[in-house]
This record gives sequence, C-alpha cells and structure tokens, in this order.
Amino acid sequence: MTLVLGLLLTGVSAAMVRQSAEDDARAKFLQDVDQTTAAVQTQIDRYLARINDIGAFVAHDPTASQQTYRSYVEDTNVFTQLRGVVGVFFLHLVPEDQIDAFVARSTEASPEFAFLLLETTHPAGEPYYVLSYYAPGAVDLQLPVGTDARPIDSVRELVEASRASGDAVAGSFQDDPLIERIAQETEYEMFSRMLELDFFMGVPISGPSPDGTGEEFIGWSAATIDDFGTVLADATPDAGDLGMRLTIDLTDTGGNENLTRATLREGSAGAADQASFSAMRDLNVRGVDWHLEVWAGPDAAPTPLSVPVIVLAGIVGSLLAAGLMFLRVRAHDRERLFAAAMADTAQMQQAIVDSVSDAMVVVDADGKIASANPAWRGLWHPERPADDGLVGDLGHSYLARMAPAVRSARSALDAGVHGVLDGSMRVAETDVALEQGSRRRWFAVRVTPLRSESGGAVIVHTDITERKRSQDELELKASHDPLTGLLNRSAFEGEVAVALQQARVTGASVAVIFMDLDGFKPINDTHGHAVGDDVLRAVAQRIAGAVRTSDRVARLGGDEFVALLAPLPDPDVAEATADRIRRALAHPVHVEGAALQVRASLGVAIAEAPLGLTTEALIGRADEAMYAAKQSGGDQVTRAD
Repeated sequence: MTLVLGLLLTGVSAAMVRQSAEDDARAKFLQDVDQTTAAVQTQIDRYLARINDIGAFVAHDPTASQQTYRSYVEDTNVFTQLRGVVGVFFLHLVPEDQIDAFVARSTEASPEFAFLLLETTHPAGEPYYVLSYYAPGAVDLQLPVGTDARPIDSVRELVEASRASGDAVAGSFQDDPLIERIAQETEYEMFSRMLELDFFMGVPISGPSPDGTGEEFIGWSAATIDDFGTVLADATPDAGDLGMRLTIDLTDTGGNENLTRATLREGSAGAADQASFSAMRDLNVRGVDWHLEVWAGPDAAPTPLSVPVIVLAGIVGSLLAAGLMFLRVRAHDRERLFAAAMADTAQMQQAIVDSVSDAMVVVDADGKIASANPAWRGLWHPERPADDGLVGDLGHSYLARMAPAVRSARSALDAGVHGVLDGSMRVAETDVALEQGSRRRWFAVRVTPLRSESGGAVIVHTDITERKRSQDELELKASHDPLTGLLNRSAFEGEVAVALQQARVTGASVAVIFMDLDGFKPINDTHGHAVGDDVLRAVAQRIAGAVRTSDRVARLGGDEFVALLAPLPDPDVAEATADRIRRALAHPVHVEGAALQVRASLGVAIAEAPLGLTTEALIGRADEAMYAAKQSGGDQVTRAD
C-alpha cells in the first residue's frame, strides 16, 4: 500500500512539472510565431513598396526613355535586395482617343518602342493597356515594349481589379488561355518562360489628371516573381528551428477559387505532420492575402530534467519505505533485498542520464568518451534514432570530436577539460558555438570531476541559443534607430571614428554625407506623425539603396540622416553618391493613397588627410555644407571646402 501511494504521488508530481514545461515551450513558440509573422509581413511590404516606388518614377517622368527607366530600376537595387524579383514592367492605360499621341511620344523618347496589337480588331471605346516600360533581372522574358496587353486575360483582369480597388493584386500567366495557346503553337521562348514563373504582383499608379485638378489612375507597376522561397529566407534568416509554409492567394477575377502559390521551408523542424506545436497566421498586405503556417519540431517541448529526478526520488523513496517495512518482517531476506535495491538504483541512475534533455557525456582520465546520453547523439545525428547505441563516439577523444564544429572559445574549452581532468580546476564553464551545417547553436558547457577512483569528468551542454539571440537583439536595439532600422547617432559616430583611424594607417580618404529633408514638416502637420513615420521609413530605404553595401547609413533624429563612405577610392565618388541619393529622394512617396513630395539638402565633407581630424569635426563640416545647400534653395548637394 505504501509503495502504491508513493508511486501515485510521484506520477502526479511528474505530470504537473511536465505540463508546466510544455506550457512554457508553447508560450515561447507563439512568441516566435508573432516575431516571424511580423518579419514576413515586413518583407512582403518591401516588395510592394519597391514596385510602387518604381511606378511612381514613371508617374513623375511619363516621357522618360527606356534607358532612363532601366537605369532607375538598377539604382534601386531591387534585383539584389529582393531576390525573388526577376523583372519589372509598367502598363499604361491609354484611352482610345489618345493612343496616337501616346505612341508618338513614346517612339520619340525610345526608338525601340514599337506599338503592337495582339488582336486584329480593338473593341470600340475600350482603353489600351500598353507595355510601356520593361527592365529584366535574372530571368529576361524579352517582353516587347509597346505591346497592347489588353487581350491577355490574366493581365487585363488584374489591372481592372487593381484599378477598381486601389490595392495591390497578384496573378499568374499559367492560367491565361492566350499565353498557353501561343506557347503551344509557336516557338517563342518568351511565352514558355512566362508559364514557368511563380506569379507576378502589381500595384495601381496614379498621376496628374489632364485638366490638372487632381490625380487619376494612369497605369500599373508590376514585378515578376520567380523564386518565391526567397521571401521566407530573407525575412527569417535565423529561424532554422522553425518550419514554415507561406501561401499567397492569387487575385481571382476569372471564377477560379484555387489560385494559390505556396513555398515551404522546413529547417531543422522537420515535416509539419510531426510538429509538437503549430500555428496559422493570415496576412493581408496592401489587399493581397497571404497565409503563414509555422511549426516547431517534435523536440520543441523536451522533458525537463526535474521530471526524471522526481520520478527517481519517488520510486527510490517508495522502494525504501516498502523495503524498510519488509526488512522488519523478513530480516533473513535483508541481503537479497539490498542487492536488488542497488541494482534498481543503478538502473535509475542510467535512466536519469538518458532522460536529461541537455547533451551529457562522461569522459575517462584521458579525455575519451566513456558514455553519453541520447541528447548527445541528437547534436550530431538528429536524423538518426536517439537510441542508436552512441557507439560512434565511445572511446574517442571528446575534444577531437568537438574541434570541427567549435568556432569560438576553443582554447577555453580545451583548458577547462584538461584542468578538471588533472585536478587543477574544480569546475570549468565556458560558452561555445557549434556550427551544424548552416545552423549555429550556442551551448553553455560545464565540466565537473567524476567522483571515482579512476578519475574522469562529466560534461553537460546546455542550449543557450535563445539567450544569445536575445542578447544580440538588445545590442541591435542599442545601436540602431527603432523607427528606420538604420544606425543611431552613437553607433554612427563609432563607425566614423574607426574609419578615420584606419584611414590614418592606410592613407585612404573618408567622406560623410549629411542630409536634411526639405518639406517634411508640412507632411507631419497635415497628415499626422504616423504618415510622417512611414515617409521616414521610405526615405531610409531609398538612402540605403543608393549607397554601397560597405557604406554605413544612420538617422540622427527627426528628418536628419547621414552616410559614411569608407574607404573612398576617389573624392568624386562622394558627390556622385550624394547626387544619386538626392535623385532617389526626389520621387514622391506614396502613403495611404497620397503621393507625398519630399526632397533633401545634402552636404558632403571629405577627409583626404585625416591626421588630427576628429569624428565631431568631420560630421560638423558635412552639417555646415548641408546648411549651405538648404540656404541656397534646397534639393541640391554642396561640398565642404
């Protein structure tokens, strides 16, 4: 009776602890899901915002040549920063009575423009949808500029839907009867390539009305998407422990209820049907519906160490209580019961080692692995059963096993293990990073001596990856502007100081560009701070897209931005970069249906001989040059003397 009661209480206690651990793991998973969802939504919005900005360029300069359009697209870095985009194009909506004048203007601006009708007769009173601009990326569809795309149902219906709703839309050439027929009946490779693309997205673009009284729909800016999976990879580069499936609902204007595209990223979580936790999030980004499924692997809620300890304590306690009672009644069986209890204890000790969620190994006096638990096997062979004997590592040096994967604190780990084994250290602790394929996981390694005559040590590896990530996030917040994600003043000044120090050694030049927006205050006063924040974020993206990847951009506060160009191969590069930024900021920013115009005054300061020049002095010279540009009317670049 005593044994049964003890085991019952032990089971209840263990179940409560296990449930508490599972609840904590679920809460952590849901927090990761929310962060992942926000990152994916931001990445999708970046795609649509960049497509919109390129369309705004056409609205701003409707008579630009094809070369000017392609140069602007190249300056936006859309194909390198958004890897899924393999081409961008613009469709002009041209009323029937204006088509001759439109063709004449387009042909004059770009000799390669050739008006082409895909149908023998054009419906009376219907507008034309003219492919007026095209810039290819990694996949060149060789779209003929000047083609009237109205007969292409997948394009015309999407443009009309986008025009009516004012929202973005998404579609596919794969469901268009004209494209499929031409691909089957002709040898034009262009149409076959169009059918191979994942999908395309577009946004409506407005421009000044002919009478100058307001704005009206002038066309549609779109991008072809070939590698949908890069949306997940770029939005969540470090989420390897989560599985994800992202689905987009293509805009349905033809009665098809199953127009979707999906991409999958399993990471180390494995298949979704084996997940311990899963969650679905529905997103609507500028009118396009997306569905994000996230799941955690089957080991996301491991059994806490306290559970086997409770079970062991309860069983041992129950056994001892029953044993004492039994010994009082049957004294002559004392030796047999003692031996049985010792055997049970040894088995329980092994069970404890096997149940510990942290990877644990026992090494002998020579540092060779004598035993290990299944969690240790899981570090190196997650695809193989945890009870696979652990034979591969037994008898081999622990430090040699760790060496190929350890990229940090290698010497500290070696010293700690040797110190505990030779008795010079009572305990050794260090944090190490293990490189496992494309993943990096951090572990707190604790080495303690083995209490035995032959010596040895017990080494426990506790996963602290999430703690490290939290530390990295705190460091990121401390050095970056929370609104735009750019460097803040303190971090930027540190970058300038390092650049000047390196320049003093190498003799290279360094430049700082100081920027202040013209006309930003009226936007805040008229539209509110929320719209003003959206404008600042758009400005930050344009500045970052106009400089080299090696350069540094920061927001000092308000509407002031700075850029560090280092090393600087030629002083003229600084002024050229500043002018490129000025031109990028000259295009309207579209927020909540409004086209908001902001420009910038820029000051350039170059340190060609930085000896004795301080960080504050260099930034101050750029600030003074910017002020001179603003005093001269703004929207210009001034170089400090």
